Amino acid sequence: MERYSLFTTSVEPCICGFTHHVFGAAVGELTNLINFLVVVRIFLFLFLFFFLLLPLTSWEAQNNNDMVEERTLTEYAIPSTEEPCAIIVYPRVEGNDFEIKPALLHLVQQNQFSRSPTEDPNLHISTFSRLSVTYKANQEAVRLHLFPFSLKDRANTWFHSLEVGSITSWDQMRRAFLA
Repeated sequence: MERYSLFTTSVEPCICGFTHHVFGAAVGELTNLINFLVVVRIFLFLFLFFFLLLPLTSWEAQNNNDMVEERTLTEYAIPSTEEPCAIIVYPRVEGNDFEIKPALLHLVQQNQFSRSPTEDPNLHISTFSRLSVTYKANQEAVRLHLFPFSLKDRANTWFHSLEVGSITSWDQMRRAFLA
């Protein structure tokens, strides 16, 4: 009669498959744990992905003092027939030589306003006015064309929440911005 040892190093089965049963169960439990962690990771990824792509809800809009229209993700994918800059009704410019120089546009974009609590909207208007006054002709048109480029983040969201065609002059834009 052969004698079996628990500490055998051979591949042959010992004690009626005891080693396979013990290590097989451990491997099975480890596999189950890994599968569970993969499912949890996928769930967390989908959860974060889904909520990062959702528009602001109404309570967030109230907390941010923004007027944001709630839309579904599908509605964002549908092309809009509205003109993107139709918020401003631009004044007619005399002559065909109206051109905003890239250097001026660059200066405006270097001083963008994001509507953070630490920024002063009056200072932004003052800085913007100093920059736009460097363009001598058609001040009204220049300011109206350039102002959207001076906004970013929450301020840009505010601008795009304005009613289409609601701004017809620089004074209206300035008052709406400072309100």
